[in-house]
Amino acid sequence: MRLPRGATARWRPDPDRRPASRLPALLFALVLCAVPAASAADDLRDDFSIVSNPNGHWSYGWSASPGSMLHLYTHPYPNDGDGFEHWETGIPAIMHNVSLIDQHPAGTTTVPPNDVCTHPGWSGVHGVVRWTAPATTVANVSATFVGRSGWNNAPLTTTAGHVVHNGTVLFSCLLNQNGAGNEAGWQGSRAVQAGDSLDFAVGDGGNGNYYDTTGLIITVTYEGAGVTPDAAPSRVALRAGPNPARGPVVFTLQLPRRGQASLQILDLSGRRVRDLFQGACGAGTVGTTWDGLDASGRRVPSGVYFAVLTVDGGAAATRFVIAR
Repeated sequence: MRLPRGATARWRPDPDRRPASRLPALLFALVLCAVPAASAADDLRDDFSIVSNPNGHWSYGWSASPGSMLHLYTHPYPNDGDGFEHWETGIPAIMHNVSLIDQHPAGTTTVPPNDVCTHPGWSGVHGVVRWTAPATTVANVSATFVGRSGWNNAPLTTTAGHVVHNGTVLFSCLLNQNGAGNEAGWQGSRAVQAGDSLDFAVGDGGNGNYYDTTGLIITVTYEGAGVTPDAAPSRVALRAGPNPARGPVVFTLQLPRRGQASLQILDLSGRRVRDLFQGACGAGTVGTTWDGLDASGRRVPSGVYFAVLTVDGGAAATRFVIAR
C-alpha cells in the first residue's frame, strides 16, 4: 500500500505470525555456547563386528551365571544369505541382522534390521555382551532387553536379563514370565575405572528354554580420560549419541546445580517434536533416552534434529541426525 506524502507508517505485530528465522538462529547460538568436553558413544548394534572378539570396547561370549567368568566366542560366521552375521561356540550365540528387512530365523522369531540378539545356553548358561571401560569416567548406560520370539504364533520369549558391573548385579528382569511384559530396560550412570566391565547377560529365567531369542539395545556414552566422576560439572551441557542414530538416542545432561529442567526435541524448522523431560534434577551427570517417536507416538523421519535443555539459570542445545 502506498502512503500519502509526509505520512508515516506504524508497524503492528501480527499475533498469528511468528518470525521463522529466529528459532534456528537461537538454536545455533545455543550450540555454539554449549560445546561439551570430548565424549564418545558406543552402540552395540552399530559397532557389532565378526572381525575380532573383543571388538573395540565390546566382547561377546557366555558365562555360567551373571557376573561370573566370561568365555569368549571363538567362531565367527559371516552372512551366508540368511541376513545374519554371528558369533558362537555351539550354544549360546549372538547374531546381528545385517539386512534391510525383518528376518524370521527358524520361522519363530522376528529380528528387525541392525538388531543384535542372543539366546541363553543349556544348564543355565547365559549369553553375555561385555563393555569394558577405556578410562576412568562416568558411563551413561541405556540397556533394553526385548523378546524377539513369537512370530507365526510361536511361543513368546521367556528369558531373564541382567546388567552387571564388575560382578555386582545392577538390574534384573524377566520377559513374559510372572506377569512381566515383552520388554524391559535399565538406564543409569556409573562411575567406572579403566578396565571395569559392564555385562549385559541373558539367561533362560529358570525354565530351560534356551532357544528363546532376546534383542539387545545397548548404548554407553562417556567422557574421555581424566574425568572425575564425582565432581559436578561447572556449566550446563548436553550431548547426544550415537550421532547419526538409527535407533534410540541417548542424551547426557550435565547440570552444575539442582533445579528444574526441561528437555525438548525440535526439528530443523524449530517445530517441537516431543517434550522428553520436565521436572527436578539433581546436580551432576544425568542420562535419558529418546525412542525416536514424536508426541503422537509416530516414528520420526530421517533428518536433522535439535535437543534443547533448559535449566534454572542456563540452557544448552545439541544437533543430531536421525538416519533410518
